[in-house]
Amino acid sequence: MSQQFAAPTTGSGDAISWEDEAGRLVMITPKSIEAGMVTEHGTVDAVRAAVVVLDAPGGAVDYPDAILFPTALRSRASRWLTDGETLPILGRVSKVTFKNGRSGWNLADFDDADVKLASDYLERKPKFAAPASAPAAPAQVAVTAPAAPAPQDDAAAVVATLVGKLRAAGLGDDQITKSLVAKGHDPADVALAL
Repeated sequence: MSQQFAAPTTGSGDAISWEDEAGRLVMITPKSIEAGMVTEHGTVDAVRAAVVVLDAPGGAVDYPDAILFPTALRSRASRWLTDGETLPILGRVSKVTFKNGRSGWNLADFDDADVKLASDYLERKPKFAAPASAPAAPAQVAVTAPAAPAPQDDAAAVVATLVGKLRAAGLGDDQITKSLVAKGHDPADVALAL
């Protein structure tokens, strides 16, 4: 007899121990709101997301199908989805105490070094083929400064090309600006290209 149904998956997503990741830099890309998930603590809404721990020992660790239960993380990711945001959420995992006296996990602000680490990760991460109905993404986005100083017109053309490649990879203007300026490109060229 042929198989007509797929077996249910075990587990409810990639398990992340926020305690183990405290202080680490993470990039979160929310995918969906999971309403009415039944847990040992009752029924709650959660957010399904792709999470990358960027500065884990031994290199970045991907959790492509994580479920966010911590209240502050879930709230932030839910707003991201409902506001139509396109940039990944970047921050350092931190334990916070809320006004009601309870503690939980949230993200602390990131700095320029964190942006560079995240941008470098996105540049190295292979891109997968897009569905046939959508334009294909480039196999990889390379953002490098010219080896030798280029004439002003050439530098502006290089920046314009890089902006196009980064947009095709799904990055937003703020992320593109921070990445290119961190790599030594003239902020005026970046602003003109955007």
